[in-house]
Amino acid sequence: VTSIDGSAFLGCTSLKSVTIPDSVTSIGSCAFGDCTGLTSVTIGNGVTSIGGYAFCVCTGLTSITIPGSVTSIGYNAFSGCTGLKSITIPDSVTYIGSDAFENCINLADVYYSGSEDEWKAISIGSSNSSLKNATIHYNYKKCEHSLKHEKSPATCTSDGAEYDICSKCGNYFNIQRL
Repeated sequence: VTSIDGSAFLGCTSLKSVTIPDSVTSIGSCAFGDCTGLTSVTIGNGVTSIGGYAFCVCTGLTSITIPGSVTSIGYNAFSGCTGLKSITIPDSVTYIGSDAFENCINLADVYYSGSEDEWKAISIGSSNSSLKNATIHYNYKKCEHSLKHEKSPATCTSDGAEYDICSKCGNYFNIQRL
C-alpha cells in the first residue's frame, strides 16, 4: 500500500486506532474524515503529504505527531478536531493549508522541531486561528517524557493551574487553569 485513497474510511465512527505503515506516501482527501471514535493515529515515516479534510471532525483525537517526512498539511486536514489538545509538527513542513486546524477549539500546544524563524517561514493558509492561538514550543525534540504532576496556586495577579511537567525536557502538558 503506497497511498490511502480519498474517503477510504470516511464516517467510520467505530474506528478507534490507525497505524499508517511507512510504505504509505500520501493520505488522501477525507481519508479518515468524520471518524469520531478515532482516538489514536500513528502516521508512518513514508508519508509526505496529508490531504485536505484527511482527519477532519475526528473529535476523539487528543494529540497527533506528524512525522519528519511530511512537507505538506492540506486544507481542513484536522478542522473540527475539537478534542485535539496538542500536535507535534516537524521542521520539514513547509505548507499548512487554509483551515487545516480551524475549530480545533482545545488546541493549546504546538511542539515544533524548528526555530521561531523557521516557523514564520511556513506558508500557513488563512483561517487557522486555533493553530495561531496555541502556544508554539520551538526547537522541540522528541523526549521519552518523565512527567511529574504539579499545582500552582492562584495569586492576586494570576489564576492557579494544574499541569504535568517533564523532568527531562521541561515541557508542560495537560495544563488546566483553576
